[in-house]
Amino acid sequence: MRKLMLFVGRIGLSLIFVTSAINKLFSWDQTVSYLSNALSLWTAETPMPDFMIHAFSLLCSYSVLGLVIATLFEGIGGLFVLLGFKIRFGAALLILFLIPVTLLMHPFWLASGPEKQMQMAMFMKNLAILGGLFVLAAQGRGDSES
Repeated sequence: MRKLMLFVGRIGLSLIFVTSAINKLFSWDQTVSYLSNALSLWTAETPMPDFMIHAFSLLCSYSVLGLVIATLFEGIGGLFVLLGFKIRFGAALLILFLIPVTLLMHPFWLASGPEKQMQMAMFMKNLAILGGLFVLAAQGRGDSES
């Protein structure tokens, strides 16, 4: 029963990443636009020291490369977790993907009204998923073959 529960848990945890990576590939231009808008919100709405303005400028300049790397981490990590292959490595890729995505793409503290509530819900959802990924990274498959 334990193995079945871990398998079902891996499926539930990984499908959001696998489907999201596939959606990014099939709607690449919209994803690039969404990323650019999110990064613009940061620079427009947040008073930052000069070094952070420079960092965000660099991030904007290389946003497509960052998106390629993020999509690879998301897709490969999700598939590894889903298939039970190198689960700890897959979970680590997803953690490395999800931390910056959560901070950059769901800054509820910059929003107001209904947008703030939605971004906070997305931020908290990502924190919950991160918790599951950390457990999976520590646990693996639950045996010595993780």
